[in-house]
Amino acid sequence: MRRFDAIVNDTFSGEEPVRALATVEAARAVKGCLTPGGVYVMNVVSRDDGRDLTFLRDEVATLAEVFAHVHVLPVDETVWAGEDNYIVLATDAQTVFDGTIPYDDDFLGVPMYDEESA
Repeated sequence: MRRFDAIVNDTFSGEEPVRALATVEAARAVKGCLTPGGVYVMNVVSRDDGRDLTFLRDEVATLAEVFAHVHVLPVDETVWAGEDNYIVLATDAQTVFDGTIPYDDDFLGVPMYDEESA
């Protein structure tokens, strides 16, 4: 099987993320396609002009179920995004990414699973 150093997920149906690609099961499938220490990169857009971070918090919790390290990076470039856009980086490697937002366990939302597995 071919493995990748990085996999990028920027999937939306209109303004809604494709939930089937944002679950624990999807993250496990992605991890299986990464090289050791590879990075899964996910674009996450919050709702209500950045005031509703529910999906971001849930996705960070979801990826934390599968990867050792999950980092949140705000997208500051106003041409490409506003305060409602984040890049989430998940990896098993001890990697430092400049500009990430520190968070604690209180930030984490509810991990998302495929409906069949719930």
